[in-house]
Amino acid sequence: MFKPYFVQTLKNNTKNITPELNCMGLTGVIEGSADAFVENCLRLHDIAPALPVLTNAGITVLDLEGNDYTDIQFNVSQAASEKYGVIATRSADLADEIVNLYREAQ
Repeated sequence: MFKPYFVQTLKNNTKNITPELNCMGLTGVIEGSADAFVENCLRLHDIAPALPVLTNAGITVLDLEGNDYTDIQFNVSQAASEKYGVIATRSADLADEIVNLYREAQ
């Protein structure tokens, strides 16, 4: 769960926010019907298969600290317990803006 301040800040800075879409929200970014996807508790099996699709579609994919997911190595032995935060958007500037909002909310 995100902290309420971060969620409220996102709501205040976006036209539309749709919660709890999980990985299905990624299709909106790929299709262009959503500006961004932000999730903080995906499992390895949720994000890893989507990464090639997202990056080949020109989507910027970062973790919540702003690290590019194409540079991240996953620990497969912790796949069942590890949770991953994800920001996916067509705009690198928007991704950076979301990272900054997340940092401010911490």
